[in-house]
Amino acid sequence: MLGKKYIKLNGIAIPNPINDSIQYENVETVNKSEAGTDLVNVSLLGKRSWNLTANCSSYWKKKYEAFGKLTQMVMKLEGETIPVRVRLNSADMVENSANVPNTDGLYVVSLTIYEFGE
Repeated sequence: MLGKKYIKLNGIAIPNPINDSIQYENVETVNKSEAGTDLVNVSLLGKRSWNLTANCSSYWKKKYEAFGKLTQMVMKLEGETIPVRVRLNSADMVENSANVPNTDGLYVVSLTIYEFGE
């Protein structure tokens, strides 16, 4: 859980999520040798992805949509600089929020931030 840890994407501090989780996976390939034994090549150990859910205005929804079109971003989290990709999974308008002043509605967004290797 991120708690009160702030995330910056390309230098932009994003609003804290209401829910988050982190997943770890290993990126590996398995090949067979001529003798029939498995040869495992681990190219990235403990690759991370962050699943976030946030309440936001239409301004931030548009920002997340723009982030999702970029092939690479830099995420800063607790002093660590991480190359990532961002994918907006869903953006649902909150009921009766279309008339909120200074916005085109309020949204609940779900996004995934994927770490990728160097």
